[in-house]
Amino acid sequence: MTSRTLEIIRVGEAVAPALGEGLARFEREFSYALGARRFRLSHGADYGRFWRAMGQSLTLLAVRKGTVIGAMSGAERELQSPDGRCLRALYVGDLKISRAERGGWALRALTSELTAWARPRCDAAFSVVMNGTNPAPADYTGRAGIPAFAPVGSVEILRIPASAPGACPPRLAAPPI
Repeated sequence: MTSRTLEIIRVGEAVAPALGEGLARFEREFSYALGARRFRLSHGADYGRFWRAMGQSLTLLAVRKGTVIGAMSGAERELQSPDGRCLRALYVGDLKISRAERGGWALRALTSELTAWARPRCDAAFSVVMNGTNPAPADYTGRAGIPAFAPVGSVEILRIPASAPGACPPRLAAPPI
């Protein structure tokens, strides 16, 4: 799909080296809150591997003039609703738009492409958003043809130490961002 010099690329197993370098630069723009600390993710050359490991999936990159400006992925999952019904749902994630491109066409183009792929195979969609994510989904959904995302629950992740505090050798500790 191309829109206003924007190209949406469906990612296979590995991205071309030139695009991979641009993708690595793009990923460095994003960090995620984990308590008082932040961390970064790197998908490496096989950007869609995580999503393919869950089953049928699609990973998309928004590229303008050779520069990666956005990403979005989805994987088909089977969920059981509280009333016991099983349904096919799209797990939507890895949604990232470069700060300089927010408010532009990238989110709309990525959403449109993922929706077209998922509509014949899924009954619903869901996503997981970490606290501290900025902007929050309420800031960018519910307009321009993008369905409104609304929270339906929350999950707290508790960390239980497996060893004595401070036992992790410094070379294994994650560096602060």
